[in-house]
Amino acid sequence: GGRLIHPEEVEEIALQHPLVHEAILVGIEDDQFGEVGVLIINAEQSLSESQIYDHMELALEPALIPKKVVFVEEFPKNEAGKVSRAEILQMVCNRNEVMAKGHAVANNVEGKVLELIATYFRLEQNEIDLAATADDIAAWDSFSSLNLIMAIEQSLEIKLRAIQVARIKSLNDFIIEAQNSAGG
Repeated sequence: GGRLIHPEEVEEIALQHPLVHEAILVGIEDDQFGEVGVLIINAEQSLSESQIYDHMELALEPALIPKKVVFVEEFPKNEAGKVSRAEILQMVCNRNEVMAKGHAVANNVEGKVLELIATYFRLEQNEIDLAATADDIAAWDSFSSLNLIMAIEQSLEIKLRAIQVARIKSLNDFIIEAQNSAGG
């Protein structure tokens, strides 16, 4: 939050990966940071989200690493054949709206993560405030947080990366990062 990110810098690093064909960084609205970067890439199907994050973590400082990576088969282009950033931004916003309305994978992930949050932070499901942070929840300490992360990984058969864990500041962040890793 608060740092100016030049899209070209992030795009250039993404394009250095041999499986990436095209890369565009767009900013989308975020309640916590005002705006976050989303990297849109056209790449070989064998490229995974964790591989692109590994590649970017080697070359970029943590503040420059995009919050989310979205894979697309092709970029929308204008009449001149140039990539249309406006159409890409609209595509990402539409995708986020679909997810917010209850994409099946996201709902499944969200439900499982909420159950685990209730268990590990000793909360009733109806008491869960997604904006709550460690300052708001007495049972949220480093031990319970790590146990929750491991339970999320095991339950969803995913792996949360160190950068994702570092971004967790609220209960909602556990859900967001789990959804990102689960592909939801």
